[in-house]
Amino acid sequence: PLRTLGDVYEANISVATGGDAASLIDVDRLVYTKPNFLPPNTFYGSSSTERSIISDGCVIRDACKIVDSIVGPCTVIDENVHLEGVVIVGRDEILKRSGGDKIADIGANTIMRKCIVDSDAVIGANVHVLNEAGIEELDRTEDGYIITEGIVTILGGAMIPDGFII
Repeated sequence: PLRTLGDVYEANISVATGGDAASLIDVDRLVYTKPNFLPPNTFYGSSSTERSIISDGCVIRDACKIVDSIVGPCTVIDENVHLEGVVIVGRDEILKRSGGDKIADIGANTIMRKCIVDSDAVIGANVHVLNEAGIEELDRTEDGYIITEGIVTILGGAMIPDGFII
């Protein structure tokens, strides 16, 4: 049962990393969804992914490192971005990208760890979402994020400015 944000976060990460929830992905149990008709993913340069799920329609620029994460559909990630334990909801339609694949949803040189990025959020360049202070609960809705159970959630439609540190 998913009762808290922590439960939702852990279930998503577990699917990507081969944990208990990964048992839901089984060739003997077919899952049917509607087709999205999205373009394939595009990787520019050399990036690495480990124990992660990258959805259709994503653009990943050079020198990115994505570990134990889920990247939702139509997400554009600029160069030298490091994601660890991040769940990105993504966009439901490629046409919602404000600048096509030219404007990133996650800006260059951004580092994010143990967080959820809700749909249509835009994160600037040189942003650090690390919660190094270990804050468990904080409501900064006016700044576009909250922290619940130590998990930073970037709210849907939020615009996190360049250089912001959480």
